Amino acid sequence: MKLSGGRWDAILGQHGPVDEPSACYILAHAFELGGSFRQAAQNLERTIQLDPENRNARLISPLICVRASKPELALEQIADFRKRYSASSLTEIEEMELLRAEAWAYLVKNDLTTSERLLFTAQTKYPQNSTPSETLVDIYLQLGRVTNAIEVLDKQLQAQPNSSRALINYAALNSRLGKMTNALPYLDRALQINSKDEAARYNRAVAYGALDQLDAALRDYQALLDAGTSEYRVPVLYGLAETYFRKKNRKESLRYYKDFLKAAPPGMPETVAVKDRVKLLESGAPL
Repeated sequence: MKLSGGRWDAILGQHGPVDEPSACYILAHAFELGGSFRQAAQNLERTIQLDPENRNARLISPLICVRASKPELALEQIADFRKRYSASSLTEIEEMELLRAEAWAYLVKNDLTTSERLLFTAQTKYPQNSTPSETLVDIYLQLGRVTNAIEVLDKQLQAQPNSSRALINYAALNSRLGKMTNALPYLDRALQINSKDEAARYNRAVAYGALDQLDAALRDYQALLDAGTSEYRVPVLYGLAETYFRKKNRKESLRYYKDFLKAAPPGMPETVAVKDRVKLLESGAPL
């Protein structure tokens, strides 16, 4: 892998399919990141065949199967995991991983009632663990049930007032409803808890921009860019370019639009509009 620079296209092109447990496990993760969940599931299955005692592969495989639209297989794997490992040997992290996969598996099977029952029970059993509430929120949002999601977050913040994820989710829902002013205090609290929380800072930058607090938005976008983050680099470049454009700063907006075009993945919807903006800025026409 080192000789190939860690690039799976080069590895597979030169050596063909891999069939060694650790390599299959790593390849499964690469497929997962690329959204190829069936291939990820196949490589995890092969990992387990070659290394039956790979507990972590057995643990993460059910959720990958759910994402590959194989809920029945996911439930079989969860049952097998619980049969193979005694309940007393499971850590809380493992319990939560299985719970998340099981809840989503039943949802994919159109059995919301069972998903809710599992998650409500877990909320009672693990009142300080955020996974049951976070999973409920994600499920409700996927179903478009915003009111239910807000109710879950209200209860979660009462029990876990310092949960950054809950604060960010609550702020995001307020933003989604157009209540940007309401979103800011929750994002401020999340950043007070962890000043390096990139999700909180990015969402706050977006909220500031929507409220025409452009200098504040620029500070947050710039802080994210200076941190060298990869996850938010492309949207941050776009946010910087748009904010400078709104401030009629031709030089800086052009700079960041060009950086965005270099970094944006192929087919990104904003690309066409950005190219038009670049032409406008380079033409010297009034902004």
